[in-house]
Amino acid sequence: MIYLFLSILASSFIFLIFNQFNRFGVNNFKAIVVNYGSAGLLGLLLSKGQNWEVLLQTEVLMSIALLAVLFISLFNVMAKTTQVNGASVAVISNKLSVVIPFVFAILFLHEELTSFKVLGLTFAMVGVFFSLFKSGQNWKKSFILPITLFIGSGLLDGILKWNQTSYLEGDEMMSFSSAIFFSAYFLGSLYMLFTKKGVPTKVDLRWGVLLGIVNFFSIYLIMLVLEVFEGNSSMAFPINNLSVVLLTTMLSFLLLKEKLEKKNWMGIGLAVVGIFILGLEHFLIA
Repeated sequence: MIYLFLSILASSFIFLIFNQFNRFGVNNFKAIVVNYGSAGLLGLLLSKGQNWEVLLQTEVLMSIALLAVLFISLFNVMAKTTQVNGASVAVISNKLSVVIPFVFAILFLHEELTSFKVLGLTFAMVGVFFSLFKSGQNWKKSFILPITLFIGSGLLDGILKWNQTSYLEGDEMMSFSSAIFFSAYFLGSLYMLFTKKGVPTKVDLRWGVLLGIVNFFSIYLIMLVLEVFEGNSSMAFPINNLSVVLLTTMLSFLLLKEKLEKKNWMGIGLAVVGIFILGLEHFLIA
């Protein structure tokens, strides 16, 4: 379970880093491009001796290209959502998308739909829903970014799971992750070149490298978690994603002084119950 804990920790810190971009004058897009370059380089250094030939399969190459576009697009949406709506709303919108890979695993990977899964996910989703709402927000205006993040994140998780199940062995996941990061870096660099956005500043470089290190491990670790939960990803995603929601929300409250209302605390409590139910089934069948 150490992979699960570390994955939750890394994913939570991504949102906290985004929250600091405005404070330190970091350019979102430039830092995100640097982030993918540093994440890809880290993966390359750690993937010595791993099989890269599997990446030449047509299906895998198509997935890498699609994931690279999603990565760089969603990271920009994630950064903007964090800065406009707050870290708690951004992480909830991002991780609420757990319903998409959950349904995907049940329908297309033929994983078993148990009463534990239905009950646990219901508690958790209702809890996350209540955690999302805050008084005084213009939700009609504020929903565009969170909904975009919701749909894109769910699609990304589903594609990652499909590749992990269909094409990749355990020792190929790091090279697969590195290939996605380098592809996203290439696309971002091309965009900066053709739009004449200029080169990243020292501040962009520093925060981009930090973000890249955390980002690499968040993706690599979730793929290791999926391997541990082999044949039961419909439970792995909810436990991982909803735990990230809780940890990020709590850290936002404690460190960033984001205000939480009574309904937000009630939602967090329901989500905890849901995660406990989902985790209970895993330990009972382990």
